[in-house]
Amino acid sequence: MVKEKVLPGARKKEVILAKIKNLLEAQPEISFAYAHGSFLEQETFGDIDLAIYLSPVPAGSGTYYELALESALEELIHYPVDLRILNEAPLSFKYSVLRNGTRILEKDEDLRVAFQEQTPSSITILPPAPEALLEGGPGSVKYDHLRVEKRS
Repeated sequence: MVKEKVLPGARKKEVILAKIKNLLEAQPEISFAYAHGSFLEQETFGDIDLAIYLSPVPAGSGTYYELALESALEELIHYPVDLRILNEAPLSFKYSVLRNGTRILEKDEDLRVAFQEQTPSSITILPPAPEALLEGGPGSVKYDHLRVEKRS
């Protein structure tokens, strides 16, 4: 469990993000990066959430790359970091980062714009389910472990 910390003042937050940007900028494969999550949005945070886009994607394990970069960032800023690679991330994560995050680095504007334009266009927003379906009324669906039953 991550222990929450008090959010530093606005000036300290700017300094932390500038340090992060400088380290990420030195990595030639990082095309753009976003900060997102509680560090930006709330008074307390458990870690600093970052999302990066790689071009080209280095050979080998993406998880190893994430962990190595997280470690380097944590050593630099003295706060926990949760870093994810956007290239192969789930669509919902990409959408959330673009919608709620703050871009902190951009080396390739054309690539970032293409990524941004293609992500929301891939999402289908479903209308809210009618109350009767949610409350277990006739026609509702009950999920029971691996079985799905339609109620009549």
